[in-house]
Amino acid sequence: MKLLFEVALGSGPTKHAWSPNGQYLAVSGTALRLQIFDRHGALHDEVPLARKELKTHSAATHLAWDSRGEKLCVLHREHGKKEGPFAADAAMVYRPRQKAALKLDNARENEFTHCAWDPDGGALALATAKGNVLLYDSRLGKMTSVLGKHTKRIACGAWTTDGRLVLGAEDRSVTVSAAAGDTELQLEIRGDAREVRFAPEPPSESHELSTGKNPRLNQFSVNVGARTLFVYRLGEDDASYGSERSRFAMKLGRDHPPAELQFQEGYGRVSCHLWLTHALLLVAFELGHLVVMRVGTSDEQSDEVFISKPFETPAVVKPGAPKMAVTFCARSRKVAATSGGVVKVFEVARDGGLREIPEAGFALAKNVAVTDIGWALGGQILTVSADDGAARAFLASLPRLADADGARVTYLSSLTEVSVLDLALDTDVIAVPLECEPSFVALGEAHVAAGVNNQAWFYRVGRAGEAPARDPPLVNRR
Repeated sequence: MKLLFEVALGSGPTKHAWSPNGQYLAVSGTALRLQIFDRHGALHDEVPLARKELKTHSAATHLAWDSRGEKLCVLHREHGKKEGPFAADAAMVYRPRQKAALKLDNARENEFTHCAWDPDGGALALATAKGNVLLYDSRLGKMTSVLGKHTKRIACGAWTTDGRLVLGAEDRSVTVSAAAGDTELQLEIRGDAREVRFAPEPPSESHELSTGKNPRLNQFSVNVGARTLFVYRLGEDDASYGSERSRFAMKLGRDHPPAELQFQEGYGRVSCHLWLTHALLLVAFELGHLVVMRVGTSDEQSDEVFISKPFETPAVVKPGAPKMAVTFCARSRKVAATSGGVVKVFEVARDGGLREIPEAGFALAKNVAVTDIGWALGGQILTVSADDGAARAFLASLPRLADADGARVTYLSSLTEVSVLDLALDTDVIAVPLECEPSFVALGEAHVAAGVNNQAWFYRVGRAGEAPARDPPLVNRR
């Protein structure tokens, strides 16, 4: 992959988060500041973070964008009473368009352990180490406390598409709450909850009712103690069901009882997992295995459809670096997996198998480990944060934009660059930096044009056979 840009914030572990629309990239390192970049790596804004710099942990512990990319929640250390990788005692909401940061009130000196925006981006849930929840209404600027949601540290959580909050904690339970914070359901599990993931909804025709309505399944999975996965089909909220009996049955999960997925001991502990489709679950293990599970309904048995061990030798894990991490882009159907400083890319087949793309993989410098990884812009960019204080954005794919004139062709070679190649002559490729990301390109006898909407830029690259221009000049703009 081609390195698009690289940013550095300190000398230790870094983490990043792209806005859903791919417009902004938030990066936090050991340096006491949060930096916001655009998709080309240009600095958009910088927000200072208070307190003492730690060389072993990033200044921000959690970064969470709302669904519209208008607000970013940042959990970070301010008073510095605890120095763990997830110990945060301050919460901030940052708005990139206004370049404004709002510090949320923490009069009770809570230790924040998780944050998540609701589907509309209006409500923010802040979970604490004592098992409490704070609900922040960003429209009204109001904070509501929900005490005693769990008895121990809340470690993970996510919102359903219909606005309910699912939280997993170290008290070996998972709760489902209404938007106002009232507990609707509590599920017991066999270990500490470490990760909650929601599955995509299945195609409408596969679960369409006779009434024509398409109820949500709201199926989610929980990493339980890094040993098993707990899968539960929540269904829709109570208002979607007509009788007390049907609501009661759905609450208890009698229609779709919970499933517990167990794995071979030789795989090791579960590092992380994610959903590829509504029925396919990808699980990454600390010993380097990748396993794709087909998750059945209550009447069907779940089974393994693909097993691979792309990382033969487990890397030495440094503080702040996961033993193994995976990320999936549904649009490009590609999975990126990392262990230590090695990154490998796979294409997902229709049957759930993973086919490695060797030319897309890469390795960081010796003794550098990946701490965070994720796709952006529909699979065009793969971003990797590492424990050397840097976050690197790699160009994974590009739109197919090209044109030809005789034996010469021009094509998009980067987000803001086109290249011109003469197939008949043994000449160097001419690289032309552009003013913007183009939606069309064209090649003439001596010029190349690139544009977007109703604007176009023209660059002189010379005629065929002429010495290639080193820095093609911009000659016209319309």
